[in-house]
Amino acid sequence: MTNKCVLILEKYSFGFFQPPLYYRGDARYGSKASIVLTILFALFMIIGTFNIVLSIFKREHFNLIQKYVDFFDVPELGDMKLYKAIMMLNPTITIAVKSNIEIDCSQYSLAIYQILISDQNIEEVHLGNFDFESQLQQGQDQKIHECEINLISQKAYIDYLNTTASAYPAFSQSSDGRVLLNNYFNVYTTEKELELHGQRIEFQSVQLIDGGKVINKTTTKQAINSNGKLQPESESHFLWTMNIAQFNVTTGILSKAFEFAGIADEYRQDSYIDLEDIDYYEIARQNRKQDYWYYDMYHYFIFNRRIVQSEMAPDSIFSGLAQIGGLTGLAMIFKFVSAYQEKNFENEIKKNQGGNQGLKSNLLKTQRSRKGRQSFWRRITQIRRPTAINEEIQDEILEERDIEGGHEDAQETLKVKEFFSIEMFKAMHDNIVELKEKCIGYEKEITMLKGYKDF
Repeated sequence: MTNKCVLILEKYSFGFFQPPLYYRGDARYGSKASIVLTILFALFMIIGTFNIVLSIFKREHFNLIQKYVDFFDVPELGDMKLYKAIMMLNPTITIAVKSNIEIDCSQYSLAIYQILISDQNIEEVHLGNFDFESQLQQGQDQKIHECEINLISQKAYIDYLNTTASAYPAFSQSSDGRVLLNNYFNVYTTEKELELHGQRIEFQSVQLIDGGKVINKTTTKQAINSNGKLQPESESHFLWTMNIAQFNVTTGILSKAFEFAGIADEYRQDSYIDLEDIDYYEIARQNRKQDYWYYDMYHYFIFNRRIVQSEMAPDSIFSGLAQIGGLTGLAMIFKFVSAYQEKNFENEIKKNQGGNQGLKSNLLKTQRSRKGRQSFWRRITQIRRPTAINEEIQDEILEERDIEGGHEDAQETLKVKEFFSIEMFKAMHDNIVELKEKCIGYEKEITMLKGYKDF
């Protein structure tokens, strides 16, 4: 039973050699070494495949693809409405006021303006003023009071964006090719005696991290006046520059192979502010006289034309199959095992079929010509089936076989590839046909001779 199992494993192990003819009733030839290598490779494949499949279903590895595109080549941005852009930006402006007494934050206001868009007949409009609100936290010396205002918390402004400005584009292109938000903002006060100490803007956005997770993120940027201390009559224009990025992320493992059939992973797509690359520069105008507005600080939001698009997805089932296919590619090493099996097979044939003398054949005698000894393959293909057998041909055949040195010298030692080749099989077939035709001729001659004798 054990020997039978070993024989079966030898025949069906990797790297077996398949001879062109059946040998001992089998068409496959292996060895115990190939059995061991096959078992080791099978264990390697099982462990490797299990780890690959497990990592796919655990979403252990995510692939990130990024590319850069022009802002206006992205329909989602070029056609974005003002409301969505303000929600994406979501700024909170905080000011610090220096005072020895408690202050009323409503004495500071934020004015919002609509930018002129001439090609759509949208005029520049002052949309309204919105008061700052007190912040609970104060400065450590109790002299610095902070006030803040969040844009999307202003109901009147949000109602305007959803009604009057619902069709207004969010961005426009300036003469120098930059992308501008179509609203700008001005921080001011009507109380000259209130000393404005500083300001900062908090931006809220999201960030795409490894594992396909999207987390909320906040960054705060301090806007420092270039002249240090703010003056009541001063007017400053802060131009904030930043990047908009987009992500397309999924945690599905089907990939996009079957999208045509309506079977695909659900992707989350969104545009967001890249908080890592926000900066500003200031244009200041000093000694500007205002009768009722002081500490004017205008804020404009400018976006770079280059957009980073990121797509993140875990390894799909198909990528897992590709990885498994890569493992199976290692089976190419068994070609060397097959070559080794072939050599062993030839040695066994020589030993079992030819003995100490090797494989000999008198089908082809040793011939020499002026050009030297011809190769086996050339001589074997020159054996052709004769179309007729007569006495001249028979005499020629007998003369060719009656060579010097006797019959043993006519035998030629052949290689296994030569002895068991298709060419040899064809030559043997033609010789058998030749002999059969000779026998028929001999039978006819004998019959004729018998007839003469009886006559």
